[in-house]
Amino acid sequence: MGIDALDKLATQTTDEFGEFTTEGLTEGTLSCSFSRGERGPSGLHESWAGLIELDHNFATERRIVLEADLATEIAGRVIDAQGAPVSGIEVKAQQFVSSGTFSFGLHMESTTTNADGRYRFTGMRAGDYKMRIAGCTSPADRWLDLVTGEPSSADFVALDCMTIAGWVELGDTPAAELGVRLFAVDERRVADTKVSADGSFELPDVIADSYEVVLFHDDQRLDHAPVDASSPTGIVLRVP
Repeated sequence: MGIDALDKLATQTTDEFGEFTTEGLTEGTLSCSFSRGERGPSGLHESWAGLIELDHNFATERRIVLEADLATEIAGRVIDAQGAPVSGIEVKAQQFVSSGTFSFGLHMESTTTNADGRYRFTGMRAGDYKMRIAGCTSPADRWLDLVTGEPSSADFVALDCMTIAGWVELGDTPAAELGVRLFAVDERRVADTKVSADGSFELPDVIADSYEVVLFHDDQRLDHAPVDASSPTGIVLRVP
């Protein structure tokens, strides 16, 4: 992956000979990150990152040697709202690389919690990682800045999920112009979705709690309705 002097993102996969060609890049500094999709023979990730200077008068050829990254680890525990361990739940860790206004994800790894609700990733390269647990959790995700040789931890609380669904009485307004947003009781925006052509809408995998569902046209509120875990479906919103 690379970002050129005009913040243009370029991605490429090497062929069976380890070769690649990327065209249409802007003259100047190219910020690059090369990484193997899976762990290398050493059991560690292998990568190379750096800057390459491009001259529009000449083709640039570089030989990139991937090196094993020094490793660190991520560990944590998943419990339910009562404090009991949650076993067999999937935990995902994805590294992200930022350059200028871009942030792009590299490979993702996953594991599952054991009988005590604990998980552990070993041999992780240093950098920024987004941690996420399957289902509804608090927090919804965690960002970690891994430093070589310094283990990091991220704990989660697994919560009950619900799907909020209903439909909109459209009137003369096209469904494509309408959106539904979900707000918590503290007015924090939780989720949003578009209204389907038939007027229906659905917000899946929402933490079971009390919310306000609001119908919008552009940024104008048209209608709203309360919703909680006792009756998360069958909501009717109307266009005035």
